[in-house]
Amino acid sequence: MYRPMYRVAATALFFIAASPAMAAPHKDDSRAALAVAGNPMVDRMVADRLAAVTHALLDLRVDGVVRAADPVHAGDPGMPHTLRDVVTRDDPDAERRMVEGTDRAVAAVGRAARATDKLIPQIEALRDTFAEALRDDPH
Repeated sequence: MYRPMYRVAATALFFIAASPAMAAPHKDDSRAALAVAGNPMVDRMVADRLAAVTHALLDLRVDGVVRAADPVHAGDPGMPHTLRDVVTRDDPDAERRMVEGTDRAVAAVGRAARATDKLIPQIEALRDTFAEALRDDPH
């Protein structure tokens, strides 16, 4: 019943994580970014920060919103007070799984960054070979 709240929490986390990148001027720091994203210590720090943001978002009071949306049941003893109450009402392990999912996603990004960093020299060499072949083509 409250599954859409996962989407709300995930969207909020995405915007919080992406906002510094959206505000920054564009520079070609892709190699430096790959090195940072590929560092397991940085991955752990990012995962910890995202977990802290998740916990903070889950602590947000929503009882006023619930009361406004459903005034008939506003005084029910089981009414949720925080977003955590809403998310974990039908699924007590939801918060743990959200944090574990975030950890896995950050680790996957780190692995992808490390793999990409290793492939870039090969891709650049292939690009240069292809460009040279096109320059040497008499047609």
